[in-house]
Amino acid sequence: MFYLCYITTDSVRHHELDITLPPFYKLFQCSRLPFLRDYLQRYPLSLIIADPGFYPESSFIPDIIAQSQSRTVPVIHLSEAPFSSSLQPAQPETSITLSAQTPLSTLRKRIIRLIHQEEHLRPAPPDETVPEPPEKTLLIGASQSTRELQKEIRLLSRENHPILIKGETGTGKELIAQEIHNTSCRKEGPYIATNCAANPPSLFESLFWGTVRGAYTDAVHGPGFIETAHGGSLFLDEIGDLDPGNQAKLLRALENKTICRLGSHRKIPVDVRYIFASNQDLEKKIQEERFRKDLFYRISAFKIQTVPLRDREEDILDLCEFFLTQEKPTSPPAISASALEKLISHPWPGNVRELRNVILRALVYSNRKTITREDIRF
Repeated sequence: MFYLCYITTDSVRHHELDITLPPFYKLFQCSRLPFLRDYLQRYPLSLIIADPGFYPESSFIPDIIAQSQSRTVPVIHLSEAPFSSSLQPAQPETSITLSAQTPLSTLRKRIIRLIHQEEHLRPAPPDETVPEPPEKTLLIGASQSTRELQKEIRLLSRENHPILIKGETGTGKELIAQEIHNTSCRKEGPYIATNCAANPPSLFESLFWGTVRGAYTDAVHGPGFIETAHGGSLFLDEIGDLDPGNQAKLLRALENKTICRLGSHRKIPVDVRYIFASNQDLEKKIQEERFRKDLFYRISAFKIQTVPLRDREEDILDLCEFFLTQEKPTSPPAISASALEKLISHPWPGNVRELRNVILRALVYSNRKTITREDIRF
């Protein structure tokens, strides 16, 4: 993993550059030059990029680096100079100057070449072999567990077998289901999501199978969840809350790959990829005879176990920046090093959902451009 620091107040530009870099590059945003020292002390930075807005303060970057660590860190200065004269070596082998109008694709290649040269890993690859930008993903974070999860999703998305996603509340099970659909051959088809705990048991058949007019009083002619998801994916959250009677009906639909609308005897073939999720111990519910064993084995041919936020603290900064940009896309505040330290030390029983609430509170209580430790309230 290579750690880079982009000194800029432009979160949009930071995000655009971040998503073009290979997945093993982590690009931090530093909104104020004094914060650079914190990043240098916390991470083994391989490269620093400075926006034109920080000139002439950026001339002090070598001094900050020297005071924080013994190794040399190369710097890319982005200048308002015309592109035709943009490449001006400021300090041979350790610092270059590029135009602020440099295309992202060109800036990306220069970053990769400079890091490979500085780290003495291997000769920089020719332009045509530079890795392509990673695909867009709903999963935020660059920790080892998140990268492994993304790899597992890409692998399982090629198949059409049912998947069971297990994990604590707030760990992003529905996002994982959506990501499986988005990266599969069914991505052009419908994606239907429903929560089994929110559906009344008495309405299960009409909601899942659909109805024909006259099936019961005020019944209308229309498809259910399964038929609507034909050619795509159906996500059933909290499958552990489905009552035993309806579990048997769902099992029959999974095995037969057909459904009959309520009030009709006509069998309708369906082509659906089923994705299930639960934060309960389904094996324990089987022992307690509250969940059917045959249904469990039918839906759990492939399992994905989510990782709680407390076990992937490297993702906290990425998630914070994502939530801040969501709430204030034009001018998201930065996170101070002390605030980040406080966030990392929290056990996060509510996982990512709790983190989002903490960030929303911090935005309300803070009236500064930087969220400090005092703004973090659990």
